Amino acid sequence: MGMLDRYRKKGGFRQLLQLIETCATAKQTQFMEIVKKEDPTWAKKISKKMLSMELVFSWPIEVVGEFATEIPLRTLAIALKKVGPAGLEKATATLPHLKKREVEEMFSTLNPNPNEVHAASIKVIEKVRQLIDNGKIRLDRFAPDLALTEEEAA
Repeated sequence: MGMLDRYRKKGGFRQLLQLIETCATAKQTQFMEIVKKEDPTWAKKISKKMLSMELVFSWPIEVVGEFATEIPLRTLAIALKKVGPAGLEKATATLPHLKKREVEEMFSTLNPNPNEVHAASIKVIEKVRQLIDNGKIRLDRFAPDLALTEEEAA
């Protein structure tokens, strides 16, 4: 029995996608190699649909603002260390002035270790995926290739 067999059920593709999105880079690579060996088609689909910090912070400012307001400020500031000042600018563009200043201050003063940055990044990705799943973020409006088909989502 291959690893993918347990995911070839209703909701399995989404489950595997979320697992791979939220694990450490080395583990992500390892999982993707296994998936590629078992089913190259699934590996390509996962690669195309997978969210990353770089990807979500490349989205339009309004969309970034939509999820940035849903994340605790400290978590956001730490996660932004992964994408740098450009991500900070986008994330804070729609925040109220006081919250914007707070995030900017934490971004410049906090010195998180790589594990803390990774953990905060995972929380951002999880929140973004949750907002996509409940319809608050509509991928069809700005990144239709990332939207899961009914078959992949179910």
